[in-house]
Amino acid sequence: MDAELIYFFRHALMRDAAYQLQLPTRRARLHELTLEVMEKLIRTGRLALDQAAAADLADHAHFAQRARGKKLRDFVALEIEYRNKAA
Repeated sequence: MDAELIYFFRHALMRDAAYQLQLPTRRARLHELTLEVMEKLIRTGRLALDQAAAADLADHAHFAQRARGKKLRDFVALEIEYRNKAA
């Protein structure tokens, strides 16, 4: 097996394991923070709001709301907005 494939496989397993070890509320907060940072980068022009970025933003909005069980921001509306932009 190619060394690069082994590295990526292990990296993905480690990333998934670390993610699953986080409490659901902590995971939701991490998604919320990532969403905020990405939105700030887009506003300042350091990140383009292309199809991939919009899909990532929609996913972060979804998981921020889903895991928290309450909306600190309107994550559902944000998810819909970014899904539409990604489409």
